Amino acid sequence: MKLFYKFFVVFSVLAVCVCVLAHESYATDGRYGTETRLPIPRFATLKFDMVYVRTGPGTRYPIKWEFHRKNMPVQITREFGAWRRILDHEGQQGWIHQTQLSGKTYGRVIDGDPVYGGLLLKKKPSEDDVSLAIVEEGVIAEVEKCEDSWCLLSFDNEKGWLPQKNLWGVYESK
Repeated sequence: MKLFYKFFVVFSVLAVCVCVLAHESYATDGRYGTETRLPIPRFATLKFDMVYVRTGPGTRYPIKWEFHRKNMPVQITREFGAWRRILDHEGQQGWIHQTQLSGKTYGRVIDGDPVYGGLLLKKKPSEDDVSLAIVEEGVIAEVEKCEDSWCLLSFDNEKGWLPQKNLWGVYESK
């Protein structure tokens, strides 16, 4: 029985060491958040109409700027406790508390065609399909799904397709 007990203790200690080492390499390899273990980078959206962005991860850090747009997509690039370092569509970085973020998928229209004053919203995911409306650059719309580099958007009682390359806030594999 003594031999079994020694074997059990040694095995348990080794198992704990392996688990700790696996957790550390998983959490610190930069591909996953240290707190959530979700992929880094990843997109999220602002949960409220006004969100403070700080210079560091905590309320003791000064406010760098404010967002005033609910559902604005941001990219999470790092995690530190309950704080997320984000990148906006203009390349600005700062820290936001996790409670200010949502996992909903919204896209911001970018690279509008100057001829049209925006992008042509299509009925089906094809350049040759019927245009439903012109969507101005900067518009934020809910992304329902993406297929073959096109995304189905819904906003203002309108629904249609835009090329994924013209949306900031969604990866092609959405």
